[in-house]
Amino acid sequence: MRPDWVEAPACSLALLWAIMRLLQAAVCAALVATLGGCFLLPTADEQPKPTATPDAAPQVGDCWEGEYTSYQTWTYWHGDEPIDCEERHQSYTFAISDAFEDGYDAYPFGGFQLDETGLIAYDACRALLTDFLGAEISGWARLETSFFAPSAAEWREGARWLRCDLMLLKIGSSIFEGELQRLPDDASELVDDLDENDDAFDFCVETPDGWYELGPYYSADAYYADCTVDPMWRILDFAYMPGDYQTPYPGDAAVQQFVADTCFSGGPTVAPFAADYPDEQLWKDGWSNVSCWKYEWEVPETTLPPV
Repeated sequence: MRPDWVEAPACSLALLWAIMRLLQAAVCAALVATLGGCFLLPTADEQPKPTATPDAAPQVGDCWEGEYTSYQTWTYWHGDEPIDCEERHQSYTFAISDAFEDGYDAYPFGGFQLDETGLIAYDACRALLTDFLGAEISGWARLETSFFAPSAAEWREGARWLRCDLMLLKIGSSIFEGELQRLPDDASELVDDLDENDDAFDFCVETPDGWYELGPYYSADAYYADCTVDPMWRILDFAYMPGDYQTPYPGDAAVQQFVADTCFSGGPTVAPFAADYPDEQLWKDGWSNVSCWKYEWEVPETTLPPV
């Protein structure tokens, strides 16, 4: 649970993006992936406006300039055409999936069938990301994958490609207002980073004001940290509670038992571990995810959160 001032934090979990951005029109307050909470989907006025649609199908090796919100909410690409990778860019097309080559005569990226569609697209890109990196990274890493489908018009003309991009959440940016890091000219440098540090893209957080009994999302100043350089907080696990956005709140006891089972092997919370989870109001707003954390610095003697 979080104090009233804390908005749902930005999530780096691409799976939730995959499902919820597709359901955005149907769900006022969508579930989100992040970790220990969720980002708030933008209102219609806040959503980025389309500028141009690429004339040709995307290609592996394309580099793109885009905002964090674009990768959270766009089903198909509304932005400019790919740019030279030596220019500033925030995403890289590491694969083109053929997951939708067969079947789906009707456009599958509009309507309530998108639960299944989003999972198929996400799973396809995640598998190809593992191939590209040469190793599997956690579902809550700073390095994310996002997919983009053809537009409805392109689909009618026979396009069945699925563009798989990678992007990296910026170290030092607020976990409540995620920013994307500029990628290297050659994306193979990311592969090298992972080879050299297997936790190079793990999800870690700094809270300048110290320890919080219920996790890092209670700090207004929390920001993404480099997991290879003595971070304060490291996420250990992430899970969604059973049900969907229409499921009634299961009650405090059920939520806390799920937290105990997910984060603490059924036992009580013991420092330096912490968990972030929804209360009844957050549940009604659409948040049903639980995140488990370890505080890697020395825990102060007091066990009360500094709020």
